[in-house]
Amino acid sequence: MPATPSRPRVEVVIDLDAIRHNVGILAGCAAASGASTMAVVKADGYGHGAIDVATAALQAGASALGVCSVEEALEGTAAKSVVLHVGPNATGTGARDVTVVPLPSEAVLRHLAWVDENRRTVDRLSGGKLAYIYVPNTANEGYTSFNRYFFAQQDKLGAVVDERFNTGGNIADYMVDYLRRDAPFNWVTARYGDDTPIPAGAIYGPKVMLINEYAGSGGDELPWLFRRFKVGPLVGKRTWGGLVGIGGYPALMDGGGVTAPRVALWSAEGEYAVENRGVPPDLEVDLSPAEWRAGHDTQLEAGVSILMQTLAKNPPVFAKRPAFPTWARGHTPRPTP
Repeated sequence: MPATPSRPRVEVVIDLDAIRHNVGILAGCAAASGASTMAVVKADGYGHGAIDVATAALQAGASALGVCSVEEALEGTAAKSVVLHVGPNATGTGARDVTVVPLPSEAVLRHLAWVDENRRTVDRLSGGKLAYIYVPNTANEGYTSFNRYFFAQQDKLGAVVDERFNTGGNIADYMVDYLRRDAPFNWVTARYGDDTPIPAGAIYGPKVMLINEYAGSGGDELPWLFRRFKVGPLVGKRTWGGLVGIGGYPALMDGGGVTAPRVALWSAEGEYAVENRGVPPDLEVDLSPAEWRAGHDTQLEAGVSILMQTLAKNPPVFAKRPAFPTWARGHTPRPTP
């Protein structure tokens, strides 16, 4: 079989002298009319590198430099130290150098911003009474997130547990064991400090869980457990019903991979209760695109509304510490005044 002829490699490189010539003409025309010239430099520098092109433009009379976008100027710099010259104007007066390390993706930052905005929204709508706990999966990240947001908000009167978009991982019975703690059975009084409820590590008030069609696997199991142990209502859309386990499959020769269901879960009642069915909500609420554009998360707001109505109907009752007893002979503990 005859060899396929290779195509010659074609490179287009703009001469720096040509850049100087063109910028010089424009700068001269601008100066004649009392204007200044800004040279917009492409990130790839037309094959020369942005610094060389920028230098040539300045040498030719450009009074300022610009880029099409900040993102373009940072192309190819992920995980590298980059010095930004930051100032209040284009002349460079009062500017300073700042060293940054760009990230390869802003997805994590956007995710954290979304979580924090949800927490602030719940706090604002509830007047500071409710906790917001996001569980992105039921693997390492999910347990870290649960521990961070649950135990830091034990002073709240209820909680919105958000497992929308949960990608699964493990069986999250650990989380449900903490969420189902609804009332203390003892209190500890020490010589100093506040009384401590037992069990510690609990948010005793009402709870709701937000679910949607993008939560699956362990993200199916978590709301199923939440309902089974009667922790609270589920709000949102039916989960996608992928409660199966995978793992232990060799890589393919081309570096790809393939998986197949390997582990199935069934209930004590002898049913495959979730696989290919999902977990339906108690209150179905769609995430309205129109409301979202207007700044409203309809599912989140519905969850907060349910809890606030519950607290209004059943306000929390706080135990009152009894008077300290006198155990001397002939005395019994004094009743609480």
